[in-house]
Amino acid sequence: MTDNHAAPAAALGDPPFICVFGDPGTGKTLDSVLSWPDSYVLCLPGSLMGARTVVGDALYQSVLANTARVDDLEQAVAFVESVASGQYAPKPILIDDITVLSDATLTKLDAFYPSNKVFQKWAHYDKIVQSLRSAGRRAQVPVRMTAHRRDAGKDDFGATVRGGLEAGGKRAKGRLEAVLDIVYGVYQDTDQWPHPSRYVCRPHDSRMVYKDRMHALDGTGPMNLREIMRRAGGYVGTRPAGLEWLDDVAEQVADRVAAGTPVQTVYAEVMPALVEQGAYKGHAYWALRDGFARAELRTAGDFFDQVLAEANAPGDTEAPPSLSGALS
Repeated sequence: MTDNHAAPAAALGDPPFICVFGDPGTGKTLDSVLSWPDSYVLCLPGSLMGARTVVGDALYQSVLANTARVDDLEQAVAFVESVASGQYAPKPILIDDITVLSDATLTKLDAFYPSNKVFQKWAHYDKIVQSLRSAGRRAQVPVRMTAHRRDAGKDDFGATVRGGLEAGGKRAKGRLEAVLDIVYGVYQDTDQWPHPSRYVCRPHDSRMVYKDRMHALDGTGPMNLREIMRRAGGYVGTRPAGLEWLDDVAEQVADRVAAGTPVQTVYAEVMPALVEQGAYKGHAYWALRDGFARAELRTAGDFFDQVLAEANAPGDTEAPPSLSGALS
């Protein structure tokens, strides 16, 4: 099911290569797990602990069983290649996080190449990044990465360098951004309930680098990649066995919110009702979370509405929120 009339065309394309960036503790990894709980997860030990409360112990153990430790980008490429070659079954892949892996990769390359071999070092890094993208395409599965945030700043010559994902420097950042299909930032909206974290994507922003080749999100939206991809027409994660009911509840919640019922009212009624029926609280929250996001996306304008709004108000375009929640 999708809310996008262009869904058949979108579904025929390659699965997306995605990166979301933001401050630590804003929910990037949790959203990744909830969006594609059947993913392979390439991470360091302890990275997934925040998801346990929502998914519950049984599903958390299943998620952990699909994790693999990687210490740099070359190891990540090797794993994705294994999926592409059929050694592992095709499943979505989460890389958590690309900042740490890119830093480790650059450290290795710095040790391998002397200072007069800078060109060769960056050619090697380029090859690694391109190999990661190529392997993901051949695997025909969505690949999602998380990253730390890099603020906008100045280079050595005083020129403005746009912020965005952090990858160990300006050159590494630019090389990763070039191969990505989607780059979203995370910012905090304290007026947003029940969770303040939001995604932002404004490709025309002069301070930060965002991308969205699927036009799945324009401006700001809920921090829920599953529902964003659903609206865009494909690449929706499979519900875990026994939790198929999450979609039915999410749809009912979305209908009520879209019809004007406040989210707090819906939450106060639906949460205790689901728990009384035997649902785990984290799963009930999961269903409500998806329903709230689905309602917002259903009533939001698309890319064409955004362009029209800007055309009708030239010179009066609202400044995008900074990723800390306050205008910089």
